[in-house]
Amino acid sequence: MIMNLFSFKNFHFALVGVLFSPIMGYSQNCTDESVTSLPGKWYSTSNNNLKGISPVKIKEKMLMDETIELVRKNFPWKPIGGDIRIGSFLVDNDNRPFSISKTCDKYYSSIAYNHFFCSAGKVNHEETSDYIITTFNDLPFEFDQSFYVPQRKLNEGDMDNRTMDGYAIMAWLPAMKNGYLEYIKNSQDSTDEVSGSIYRYRILTKPGILPYLIMDKKEYYEKWRKKHLIEIENSKWDKERISKELAEKPYLKALIDDADKYISTLQAAVDKIDNIFKTKSAEDLARPAYLFEEYGDYFEGRQASNYLRSFIIKPNPTYYNKQLPKNSPQVITILLKYGMGIDENGVKHYSDENFYNALDKMKILDFLSEKLQPLIGH
Repeated sequence: MIMNLFSFKNFHFALVGVLFSPIMGYSQNCTDESVTSLPGKWYSTSNNNLKGISPVKIKEKMLMDETIELVRKNFPWKPIGGDIRIGSFLVDNDNRPFSISKTCDKYYSSIAYNHFFCSAGKVNHEETSDYIITTFNDLPFEFDQSFYVPQRKLNEGDMDNRTMDGYAIMAWLPAMKNGYLEYIKNSQDSTDEVSGSIYRYRILTKPGILPYLIMDKKEYYEKWRKKHLIEIENSKWDKERISKELAEKPYLKALIDDADKYISTLQAAVDKIDNIFKTKSAEDLARPAYLFEEYGDYFEGRQASNYLRSFIIKPNPTYYNKQLPKNSPQVITILLKYGMGIDENGVKHYSDENFYNALDKMKILDFLSEKLQPLIGH
């Protein structure tokens, strides 16, 4: 069965530290630009130590490596100016919302291009690289925001966002391009602030439904109203606790004053939200929620004075089929990352365009999409 092809459990791609052995015999006139004509090699970075791994895991890993070889065999270009490293990686690390992680497993395969660069007259391998990663059962953005507030009076502790359905703040949404859902980020949109890299995502989903939803204003206001009310109760409880010590510690009066101001701000937000519920129609409240509406502002549209407001995105609870095996692909994300590499010291490493051009020539995103789309379970 083709669905058994990807029955990998909980593994995580990590860019593996590359070998820094210099290429012998090339030290004269070594510049970052001159090394772009040097031949590179293919390397497998898969973990081939299968000692102690169950027969099922061995079979799953072998099948996953076949997917990587599928791309390698169709690759029209020999490495130039760098090495190409391919592999699949297993790690028990999952930061998805619990409702998703308990339903389906997450796994990766990767092909990375490690550029050559010059250092002290010798050719070295660059730490960072251009790469393409295929991720199963995860999206190119994290639902890392939460409405949860612990109630101090009840002695509740902070909860991990993964134990609940959080939300994401999105300046841009995936859009249809050439028949597929695509999402592009540049260095300004990511934590990779200095690289100047482009992150191009292709998202393969079930037909007619998406694994995420744009949150509407009604739900956003309701959740923030509840959050504000809990914060008000927490502040009142703090005031009561601090007041008992005020006679002996008069300097704590400043904390009480701060709590009063905070309570006043939150109560004003609750009042504004209540007024919105009274004055806005069901149609008004069904519009998309935007960032900065948390305190009772109501924005008619995305356009602000000099920028576009961000959407609020949440997981779609009806997308994932809980009846499917956990290892069945239900959404697949293909990431192609490319661009000029700059390390943490601000040193510019030459980024050879041949790798991206080769991927583009073989239409890598279309190629993988056609091979992987039929694997998505319904």
